Amino acid sequence: MNKLKKGNTYDAIFISDIHYLVDVKMKMNSHSELFALLDELEEKNVIFRSVFLVGDIIENWFFSSQRKIKKTAELKRLHKLFDRFDKIAAPGGEKIYIIGNHDSTSYRLRLPSRIRAFLEDRKWQIMEKFETPNMIVVHGHQGQYGAFIWTLNVFLTRVIHTLAHLIPGILYLGETFFRKYINYDREESHESVIRFYASLSARLHQGDRILICGHTHQFLGSSTMRVINTGDWIDSRSFVVQEEDVYTGYQYIREGKIKERYRIKLSEI
Repeated sequence: MNKLKKGNTYDAIFISDIHYLVDVKMKMNSHSELFALLDELEEKNVIFRSVFLVGDIIENWFFSSQRKIKKTAELKRLHKLFDRFDKIAAPGGEKIYIIGNHDSTSYRLRLPSRIRAFLEDRKWQIMEKFETPNMIVVHGHQGQYGAFIWTLNVFLTRVIHTLAHLIPGILYLGETFFRKYINYDREESHESVIRFYASLSARLHQGDRILICGHTHQFLGSSTMRVINTGDWIDSRSFVVQEEDVYTGYQYIREGKIKERYRIKLSEI
């Protein structure tokens, strides 16, 4: 771990778009690398006063985690991940779980009851948006979905879940469909990305605050837009660390090595 100092306590860590599976069907993920990172942070005694999970943490669109965690083995998979988050959280610190679109198939964006109970038992604060005078933390799907589009996407997801009861392999075969047609299109042009963040900023009344989000899986830090996107744990294997007014974006390269990709100092923008 060559960037974060051994034994240091940092203000916050931000991680999003893990799309964690209590089922092992989905092929495209970097979950083993995430576990390696969290284990290395624990070994180096690197801890954080606040741990932010910025949405799309527990996958519920690609299949229903709500149904799966009734089984002991699948519940153990959730504990396996959240045990590690607890180990890098400072005692008495904040643990914030931001709801993302893939966390929920509710028309009102509520977490499934079993998952909510699991998180509450582990003392996570569950919310759609976290705000301070200097910062907004939100998943970011609000810049893509209005009420009608959100309802349509949830309806389509529920239809696919229903079909999967008749044809069990449909979700596995439909992974590309989910990524291309229901998820955000990661191949958007630069102009489209700018429009997306402008829309998100306006809907959130961002003002001069820094906006931290996920959703698009596009790992970036823009001092011009005052936007930080934490990336994902599907492709980019990225996260953001706050130390006072400095936000640093890191990418996990391999065991023992992370690389700094950007640094934003609020007092300089």
